[in-house]
Amino acid sequence: MKSSSLGWRLIRRVVLIHVVLAALMTAVVLTGLAISGIVVDEASAEQIVAIEKAIHVDANGRLALRETRAVAAMKATRDFWFVLRDADGRELRHGVLPAEYPALEARIGELEFAHRISYWTDPDRRFPSARMLKTEVDGRPAALIIGVGQKLTVWQSLRGSLVVFAVYGLPLTILMALGAAPLIVLAVRRTLAPLEVVLDEASRIDVRSPGVRLSEGRLPREIAPLIAAVNSALDRLEEGYASQARFMTDAAHELRTPVAILQTRIESLSAGMDRTALTQDVTRLALLCEQLLDLQRINQGVGQRTAVDLGQLARQCAADLAPLAISANREIGLELIGSSVVAGDGPALGRALSNLIMNALQHGDGPITVTVKGGTMSVADEGQGIRPEARRKVFEPFHRLKPRSTGSGLGLALVKEIAQLHGGTVSIGEGPRGGADVSIHLPLAVRQTTA
Repeated sequence: MKSSSLGWRLIRRVVLIHVVLAALMTAVVLTGLAISGIVVDEASAEQIVAIEKAIHVDANGRLALRETRAVAAMKATRDFWFVLRDADGRELRHGVLPAEYPALEARIGELEFAHRISYWTDPDRRFPSARMLKTEVDGRPAALIIGVGQKLTVWQSLRGSLVVFAVYGLPLTILMALGAAPLIVLAVRRTLAPLEVVLDEASRIDVRSPGVRLSEGRLPREIAPLIAAVNSALDRLEEGYASQARFMTDAAHELRTPVAILQTRIESLSAGMDRTALTQDVTRLALLCEQLLDLQRINQGVGQRTAVDLGQLARQCAADLAPLAISANREIGLELIGSSVVAGDGPALGRALSNLIMNALQHGDGPITVTVKGGTMSVADEGQGIRPEARRKVFEPFHRLKPRSTGSGLGLALVKEIAQLHGGTVSIGEGPRGGADVSIHLPLAVRQTTA
């Protein structure tokens, strides 16, 4: 599952936080205003009309109010009040008239209204809100004053807050958050810019770069503990790796002395099949010791790079392994084409080529041909070869094509490592007469002219 960027995560969360906070603030402010009486529930014109329609003169000649559904609902409202007085001096009232209105109520019949419905305005809120209007009762003029400033209940305040927020607050909050989105992305990128240095450092860490650690300077405080934990883990890994490397090196060195003594004693034996077999076995054992040491040398990198003549290197390797080839009734042929000079570690390249020849002696058949052309060294035999599907796996350490093979499984792995350290590659193909053809491809030190 692909993870989203940190910038978009922050944008989504900022939008959500803005929406939630704006909703809460709207609810708190409106509820507070309602409880304090600053925001009130003013009766609408329809409610006033409903009262007008319900007022009549009863059989006793007194003003009365019909109990309609709208009137019953208004009477159930806390602090609902009104005063009605007609031209004949009859009066109808309901509820408790606020103390601020008695003087006005006494002269309500004398008021002249420019409109059917007028508003009592009080910017300083010294008086409860009310509406006054001129009306008629059974054709006779009358004046009505009605309280329209009832306090909202908490539930009404919350319900009103939801409406106000949905209509005004939510769109405005989303627009503000989205408008800030580019700034959020820019801020995230600038804040995480020091991580680019850390990423570059992390990409250069491998087994050949011990001691390299990630920089902890200029990082955000929240990320610094993670980098510190990674560096601590690298310290532990390096310590464990160094311990294993020391063990491998010490073991290989300790084995070289008894192997050398064993070789000397075998050479003093009389010629025969037993001596030949023992010679082959002790040679493989000596090679294994050298390969274990090669592993440690490779992990420390190549030595000083010098100009290496691959043709001369091939001659030396073939000469060193000729006795082993003769004892196995095999031949090693050389085919040198042109001049081949590379910049590298001569002993390391020699060990790589020797490993290829040893593999051909142990696992191949027929004569062995070592070809040097340009920056390529190839070793071909006439055995069964290596199947295409197995050619990648043979470069893995301790991998054997045959479980009961006498090889150590380190030869081709070492060859690949040495080639890569020199900026080269290794390939496996099929020889001219069947069998395997393993080649090391290296960059030339200078431009060469091949014949």
